[in-house]
Amino acid sequence: MVENRKLKEALLMAIKQAATTLPADVVDALKRAKAVETSELATLQLTMILHNIEIARAGSVPMCQDTGILTFFIKAGVDSPYLRCLRALITEAVAEATRVVPLRPNTVHPFTLKN
Repeated sequence: MVENRKLKEALLMAIKQAATTLPADVVDALKRAKAVETSELATLQLTMILHNIEIARAGSVPMCQDTGILTFFIKAGVDSPYLRCLRALITEAVAEATRVVPLRPNTVHPFTLKN
C-alpha cells in the first residue's frame, strides 16, 4: 500500500532527524552555558558537545553513539486506516533506521536476547 510506504518513510525521516539534529534553542542554550562556564573541564565538555552537534549536522550522522531507546506517542482517530498496521510500520522503520542512519542496536530483548 502506497500510504503505508509513505508513513514508513516519514517515520524513518523523523527517527533520523531525532538522532542527528537538535532544536536551535537547545544548541543556543549550550552555547550560552559554555560562555558563562567557569570550570575549565566543564567548558571543554561543552566545547566537545557543540563540536559533536556540528559534525552530526554536517554529516547527517547521530550526535552520540548511544541514540537511546525510541519511544513513540501516536495520536490517531479511531477510524484511522493506519491503526492495524502502525506497530509493524514503526518496527520496520526502526529496523531500517538502525541500518541506514545508523543507530546503535543497543536494546536486547530479555527473552530472545536479540537486538
